[in-house]
Amino acid sequence: MVYRRLVFIIFVIVLIVAIAGCGKSSVTKAKELSKQANANIEKAMELDEESEEVGKEIDALPNDPKGDQEAIKLGEKQKELRKTILKEHKEALKLFKRGKNLDLPREPKKYFELETEASAAAVDLNESLVELTTLLLKLTTQIAEGTLTEEEFSSFEEKFMKLNTRIAKEDEKYSSADKIANEYYKKKEIKKELDKE
Repeated sequence: MVYRRLVFIIFVIVLIVAIAGCGKSSVTKAKELSKQANANIEKAMELDEESEEVGKEIDALPNDPKGDQEAIKLGEKQKELRKTILKEHKEALKLFKRGKNLDLPREPKKYFELETEASAAAVDLNESLVELTTLLLKLTTQIAEGTLTEEEFSSFEEKFMKLNTRIAKEDEKYSSADKIANEYYKKKEIKKELDKE
């Protein structure tokens, strides 16, 4: 009797766990993932605007010791903003990857695949922007400290040119992938697809 009761209790527990696991459909999960990922992207865009404003402040500073010190402070702020932007894009990429692995109708699945490509390109671009911000901060610090040699300046210049070329290519790749994903979203009315359930 105790054995049968124990078996029944285990069966009920297994059933509850199974029902909980199937509680949300793939489409519902996809909607949630898309919403979360787009919130990350929106946050990244807001921070990107803030980073650009900081960049303008740096550009407007006088070319003197006081200006250099202020540029270092603002450069640190910009570097942290860039790191946070990168983190937001990485989170969006992770969510879109999860979405593309769901069992979805063809068009929403394709949308998640396109968004995954766009987010991966955004991550690459923002990794390079973090690298560029770090490089410029290091250059500014050495200038302010008066420790920059001609050889180091030439090295900085070479790295800067390579990074700028890479950033231009990554920006183009990201813009193209993002445009394709957005056009597909509108053309295939993905919101309606995800709201059907």
